[in-house]
Amino acid sequence: MVQPLLLDVKDEVQVILSLEEAVLRPDEHSSFLQPLFGFMLQILYDEDLISEEAVLRWIALRDGTEDDKIPVDKQRLFNEPVVLKFVEWIQKDEEDDDENDDEEDDDDDA
Repeated sequence: MVQPLLLDVKDEVQVILSLEEAVLRPDEHSSFLQPLFGFMLQILYDEDLISEEAVLRWIALRDGTEDDKIPVDKQRLFNEPVVLKFVEWIQKDEEDDDENDDEEDDDDDA
């Protein structure tokens, strides 16, 4: 399987970047694949092939929080409605995890 080949979060981010490159490659399939990119991310995440941390790192590369200039095609792909919906869901899940961690810390202090 693929999982044993992914040794750390950096490898997982590379999988996302490689998938991004593949769907953006100009060929006869790109117009079909680009709208499916968000679903592909969801499948990789649901099957535990990429972690929440890897997705969050990729989001930081694409949402402008990193200083690198984002190529127009990658920015457009990131702004696809399905991708944005996945991004929002991951970020909300992270916020919920952070809130739960804070509540557990408060319980430990009591």
